[in-house]
Amino acid sequence: MSKIFSTRVVYPRLVILSTLRSQAFIFAICFLLSNHVVAIPVVDIHDRAAVQLLYNDVYQASIGINSQWSGDVKNCDAGNTSVAYKNAVLQRINYFRSMSGVDANIQFNADFNSKAQAAALMMSANSNLNHHPPVSWDCYSADGAEAAGISNLGLGTHGYQAITLLMEDHGAENTLVGHRSWIYYPQTQTMGTGDVDSSVFGVRPAHATIVQDENVFSTRPVTRDGFVSWPPPGYVPFQLVFKRWSLSYANADFSNTTIEMVDSKGSVINANIIDRSAPPIRGRLTAPENTIVWEPSVNPEVARGNSDIEYLVTVDNVLLDGVPTTFEYTVTAFDPSIIVDPVDPVDPVDPVDPVDPVDPVD
Repeated sequence: MSKIFSTRVVYPRLVILSTLRSQAFIFAICFLLSNHVVAIPVVDIHDRAAVQLLYNDVYQASIGINSQWSGDVKNCDAGNTSVAYKNAVLQRINYFRSMSGVDANIQFNADFNSKAQAAALMMSANSNLNHHPPVSWDCYSADGAEAAGISNLGLGTHGYQAITLLMEDHGAENTLVGHRSWIYYPQTQTMGTGDVDSSVFGVRPAHATIVQDENVFSTRPVTRDGFVSWPPPGYVPFQLVFKRWSLSYANADFSNTTIEMVDSKGSVINANIIDRSAPPIRGRLTAPENTIVWEPSVNPEVARGNSDIEYLVTVDNVLLDGVPTTFEYTVTAFDPSIIVDPVDPVDPVDPVDPVDPVDPVD
């Protein structure tokens, strides 16, 4: 089944489409590897080979880098992690942002890193997560408490692995996928990271990423698709097609939105909507932009070692400034370990031998 991108406009509804290469949203980002800057090639989310290269050469490049954490939880010493490790975390953040179609040139600054490190120490020392830790906590510090209030937090994980888990955003308390949404929030330019690893026996690993900077209330920049979603339109490594799918759009009203999905065979996929957020709600950390979250009955693991799998998504009746709007896009789960050979060019047709001239009639 070929990709379906509707070109209809259903009046009075506006249909917004993420069409295959319809808009040349060309972006280049830089990520930090070890102690130097390496430029990521220009990526087209609808180019399988380019997305494959991004996964294999950027996402996976973080794996195996040691944190070299220098702290001591027993003595409330937050310590520090190596530059290479911080850069591996930064690289993972920018990978997800580039795939999501938002600016992927996030930078860390020393002040944010120091405060995030203090927050990670507090989470580890108390074996708990709290965005508003009490002063009675072990290893409490004002810097750590400040960071906790503006950070994505993780316990039992650290570093670049934590970024992937925060993007996955599983768990009963995370139906809003707020951690995911903060990672790819379009306005953000600066973050900070802190980690306590599991290299010391009995120490619970912990992670903090400061995700709110001074741009949190600034004007929303243009994004590739208008909305921001995970998985995004286009090719996505099957390993990163998580159970929870989401779509965010500033000030959108998802109250009566419906979601329809079909696979490449035309079979209807059940899409169970689990949250429709309009921040702030329910007195808990929310997504920074209005977000709808659903859990489709799909198994992207089927793509492992097999052909690509397409999912056509229709998000209908989204109110944008009161106008009912439909988003349609296709997500293609693929195995990044499989190289698809380009189609061989067609051999040119041999030229026809010229016809011998006919002898004139006597």
